[in-house]
Amino acid sequence: MKIITINEWFNRNTKKPLLIIVASVFFIQFMFLTFWSIYSKSKQHQQIDQLVRIASHGIKHNNRPLLESILDMGFNELNSSLIVICRQNTVVLAYPVIKGRCTNIQSSIFQSIIIKKAHGNLDYTFYFLIPLLPSLSLWLLLLLITIIILSSGGYLTWRVQKNISKEILVPLQTDFNHDHPMGIKELEDLRQKQRKYTELKVRNATNEAIANLIKHLSHDIRKPLSQVKIMLSAFDMFKNNPSRLNAAKADVEKAINNIQGMLADVMNFSRETQLETKPKALSSIFDFAIRQVVQCYKDKDIDIAFSYDFKATKMPLVDEPRFSRVLSNIIGNGIEAITEIGNNKSGLIDIYTEECKQAEASYIEIMIGNDGPSFPAGVEKKLFESFYTSGKAKGTGLGLASAKKIVELHGGEIFARNKDVGEGVEFVIRLPISNISENIDEDLLPLHSDDVFLPEEDMSAIDVLIQKMEGKVYKVVLLEDEALYRAWVKNLIQSNENLQRAVVLYDATTVDEALQLVAKEEPSFAIVDIDLHNKNHGYDFLKAVKGNLNLKSIVHSNRTLEEFKQKAKDLGASDFVPKPLPLSSLVEFLIGEKIEEREKQKKESVKQIYACDDTQLIREHLEHILNEYLQDNSGAFEFELFENGEELIKRTKKIRPNLVFTDLNMRESGGQLDGYEVIKSVKKISRKIKAYLISNEPLMLSEEPTKKAGGDGALEQPLNKEIIFSLIDKWITSKLG
Repeated sequence: MKIITINEWFNRNTKKPLLIIVASVFFIQFMFLTFWSIYSKSKQHQQIDQLVRIASHGIKHNNRPLLESILDMGFNELNSSLIVICRQNTVVLAYPVIKGRCTNIQSSIFQSIIIKKAHGNLDYTFYFLIPLLPSLSLWLLLLLITIIILSSGGYLTWRVQKNISKEILVPLQTDFNHDHPMGIKELEDLRQKQRKYTELKVRNATNEAIANLIKHLSHDIRKPLSQVKIMLSAFDMFKNNPSRLNAAKADVEKAINNIQGMLADVMNFSRETQLETKPKALSSIFDFAIRQVVQCYKDKDIDIAFSYDFKATKMPLVDEPRFSRVLSNIIGNGIEAITEIGNNKSGLIDIYTEECKQAEASYIEIMIGNDGPSFPAGVEKKLFESFYTSGKAKGTGLGLASAKKIVELHGGEIFARNKDVGEGVEFVIRLPISNISENIDEDLLPLHSDDVFLPEEDMSAIDVLIQKMEGKVYKVVLLEDEALYRAWVKNLIQSNENLQRAVVLYDATTVDEALQLVAKEEPSFAIVDIDLHNKNHGYDFLKAVKGNLNLKSIVHSNRTLEEFKQKAKDLGASDFVPKPLPLSSLVEFLIGEKIEEREKQKKESVKQIYACDDTQLIREHLEHILNEYLQDNSGAFEFELFENGEELIKRTKKIRPNLVFTDLNMRESGGQLDGYEVIKSVKKISRKIKAYLISNEPLMLSEEPTKKAGGDGALEQPLNKEIIFSLIDKWITSKLG
């Protein structure tokens, strides 16, 4: 069945039949006029013959009164405009009166001449000038009928089309899901059925989404709980193995963070939100959102580039913390689209802003695009529906719905679309704009995910330093005008109970406020941002406190060029740390000790062995062999076991091992690299690392492909304890020369 528009339906069912009716009326009128003309001509000829016969009788008897009465009667009954009696081409009698010769009588397009000879062989001729068309009154009558028909049909068509639009189409488009009833019973019945169906569909979708949400939450909650259970049940083992304890702790924290993110989505979407909108620097909000989101991917091998084109110079009116969540959600979705849905390790997120005007209202348009897969047809219309997810294995389906709610509370709008050219999508946000200009420096924004990743922090080493703070009070003034970064520093302090007890934080948004706090509270430490969105900046604060020997200052800023660092040091700052401020830098600043030096000495003194295999039983077997060696050689080395090559390489980039064992086939369990690729990657990091291939397939253990990959040898499964011991003696303990 072909689907047509209402106008097409109306043309087919109303206008076309009406045109047919009008054409039929014209045809009937034409046929009527034709038959009427034939009938009139026949009747005229009969009347003319009768008049000629009577007139011939009057001529024969020279009865002029009879002739005149005959002419008068013929003029009226025949509707003739001229009747003439001629003799030898000379007018004898005419009505109305004319003079001249009879040959001067001419026909026209409206009149015809009928010539008749007198009866009785008389030498007289009769001329009748008769109209070709019916009388004017008949024409006017037919014309009036036609006008009435056309006007009635046109009015009826217009009224029907108007009422269809007003009483059917508009209610269907606008009122169909509203509460007030419709004016047509059949439509109201249909609306009620549709409403029940929609409610049922929404209820089913909501129930399904809630079921999925519960499934995800139960899965993610079960994971950290089981890990905590394992840690408690094997507490003695973890107590004696700090590296394992830290690894397990990181896994539990990651899982708990996922749960908190899901719960935050639910809470943010369901709670009533009151906004406090102010002019805020868009570049700063983007900077914070990007750094916050990308940090979540520091354990994944991703390579995301960022490009910026800030054409808008005015600040939007936003509630900064809530709008930051909107940007974080969209940027996070973009990275997931590139890496998870598109299955790519690298991609681009492009950000564009401009000032627009519509109907005398100004607004700022923000476009956030990514080069992941385009939306399938119709998906962009569902993206902002509650509980809707597309292409992701995890998620509540409330992130974008919450983003839409927040944007609309700002008086703005948000929508998504596919890019016009090539693969990729764009999210477009329109927000009210202020009259305050923003000084945008795109060079301060991260251009690459590697610019954002914070170094892996050794919490055990940080905890050692924090313990030295016990019983002391550290007064710190924080000069930062961005609420997001103030929150970041506060969260750092609150993340550790000992640190929270030791540090008293005073925050200020302007140089004057900070100087007043210094004078009143007498803090010993100051954390200073350079770029403040007012007439003074962080350098002004450093100048003012340069002579204060009791105040130690540190600068945290996105301005990481050497000239900015040098200027800060010239003004008395003890250090310059890029945003966001790491916990290790904060603790080092307060204590006055460097963690990295102690860790460097530790890493250089302890030998490391890494191994990766996707089979747990083989990992446990190798773990047993290594532990057996350590029983007789305590502290000879530390070892770490990984499920795949990606994890081993990532760890190698942070702490280089001395000896590596890698399984050959790990792709079957989801790994992206095989043993040869792992060896190549390890050797690229350092040629000094000794790397051995492990396989249970003898044909794969030939020396040629292993050496081609840069490996030092190949071992057959099951592993021989004596061979492993000899390799450790050779490369780790140097017992073998």
